[in-house]
Amino acid sequence: MIWLLPGMDATGLLWGPLLEALGERKVRAFAYPADVVTYARVLEHVGPPDDGTVLVSESFSTPAAVAIARAHPERVRALVIVAGFLRGPWVPPAAVLRPLLGIRPPALALRALMVGWEAPDELVALVQRAVGSVPAWTLAARLREAARTDARAAFSALRMPVLWVRATRDRLITARATREARASLAALDVRVVDGPHLLAQARPRELAELITQAERAPRP
Repeated sequence: MIWLLPGMDATGLLWGPLLEALGERKVRAFAYPADVVTYARVLEHVGPPDDGTVLVSESFSTPAAVAIARAHPERVRALVIVAGFLRGPWVPPAAVLRPLLGIRPPALALRALMVGWEAPDELVALVQRAVGSVPAWTLAARLREAARTDARAAFSALRMPVLWVRATRDRLITARATREARASLAALDVRVVDGPHLLAQARPRELAELITQAERAPRP
């Protein structure tokens, strides 16, 4: 079983490309209600994993995924972190992100910060719909929660295979996040994929293959 924990929008609308790439695999793709803005509430909403779960977190959900893996090491087969972070603050200045908090984020801002300049118009429109459907106060609250978190101690205690996937052209998560992850967990497997912040949407086939590799990795 693969569990997918979403990024900042948390609508579930953006899972389509990765679900298609995963094919017939058994997957549970999560979405969070608008009032789920803290990691404590995420943990309540998600609940404990099934036995043998491959836990995949996208960006915002990373600290929650780490907490789940730490609390249920016998149930989590592997942890895959995509464009993630362990400690805030990790975001650019508020002035840079403000265009993403509107009702319909402009395509230019999305291409520059999230999906890349080469993204097809269909993907840009999908992200606009997902982000635009979330109240601005929800996104702002999730940003504040991410900025004050620190999951390094829990991360360093993990004993299952952990795969850290970094996007080469990530404009939201800085390189510091990967450096801190390496320093926190000696057995960490880091993979670099050419792409933007939204790797699950822009590079779904590459990510699906990495998830499969993580599932087959031996436990440390």
